[in-house]
Amino acid sequence: MEKLISILIGKNNLDEAVKLQNKIFPRENGLTNFLESIEQIDKCKNNQELLRLASKYYLVNNGLENIGIWGIYTVNNNPLEAWLGWFGVLPEYRKNGYGGKIFDIFENYAKENGFETIRLYTDEVDNNKACRLYESKGMIKEKYQNPDDVSHEVGDILIFSKSLTDKKVSKWNNKNINLKEQEAKQSKNN
Repeated sequence: MEKLISILIGKNNLDEAVKLQNKIFPRENGLTNFLESIEQIDKCKNNQELLRLASKYYLVNNGLENIGIWGIYTVNNNPLEAWLGWFGVLPEYRKNGYGGKIFDIFENYAKENGFETIRLYTDEVDNNKACRLYESKGMIKEKYQNPDDVSHEVGDILIFSKSLTDKKVSKWNNKNINLKEQEAKQSKNN
C-alpha cells in the first residue's frame, strides 16, 4: 500500500475538503469546524503550545488523489487528551486498509505532540465497522448518556478511549462532549 499524506485543511483547499467530507458523511456538515480550525491556527502561529491544542483537520492523499479525512481537537481545553474528528474514507476506497492507516497517523500525531490519551465519539448504528476498527486498535468503549448534551436520538453514542502512556486509560464517565453545540454548528451550514 502506498504512503498516505496528510494535508492540512486551509483556505486553499476548503471547498475540496467540504466536498470530500460530504461524500463520506452525507448527513453531516463540517464547514464550521473547518473554518474554526483555520481561524485558530492563524491566531496561534507564534505560540507553539496553543498551536498544539488548536483543532486541525486533514485531507488524506494516497499520492494520486484525496481519499479520506481526519481531524484532531481537544474537548474542554484538556491539553492531555486528543479527540479524533471527521475521520473517514471515501466509499470507493474502503476495505483496503486505509482506515487503519489513517487511524495510525492520528495516534502517532497525538503521541508526538504530547497527548496522553486519545478519544473519539461515534454511534454504533452508522459506524459498526469503524467500531470494530477502534476496538482492534486497543480502544475501550463506553456508552455516552449525558442527558444535558444528547439532543437527538441516533442510537447509542459511544466514546472510545486509549491511553498513549503506560497508565490505564480513565473512562470519560459522561462528561459533556458538546454534541448539542456540534449539531448547532452543522445546522448553520445546511
